[in-house]
Amino acid sequence: MVGVDTTIVIPMRDEKATIATMVEVLTTDKPLATRILLVDAGSTDGTVQIAQDLARTHDLVDVIEVGAAWPGQARNIGIAASLTQWVLLLDAGERFLDFTLVGGGLGLLAEVLDDTSEEAAGAAGGVENAFL
Repeated sequence: MVGVDTTIVIPMRDEKATIATMVEVLTTDKPLATRILLVDAGSTDGTVQIAQDLARTHDLVDVIEVGAAWPGQARNIGIAASLTQWVLLLDAGERFLDFTLVGGGLGLLAEVLDDTSEEAAGAAGGVENAFL
């Protein structure tokens, strides 16, 4: 979304089956964020190579390798490395059922946060676990 200074943090570990599709969706004609951080927590299946290829293809994608880590650790490292006003957390194993909900939802959250003194907001819906 233009005007939404947001980093999308995506912790990942052994996500070669889903990460490329997720990044391609997030970097469409109207990217939702100014930066996407792919934080690898010790993948052994080629996920890091795919992520590095995506970073070479998309200027707004960066990869951080943290070694063996729990998802929460990788997420926190990504948050700490974010330089934007807002951070959106996504799981690498999710697929968007209706991508317009994600884009519209981010815009609505930004409006709420800009119009109030709140420091955090959240929403859920429109995703499914790719492994179920």
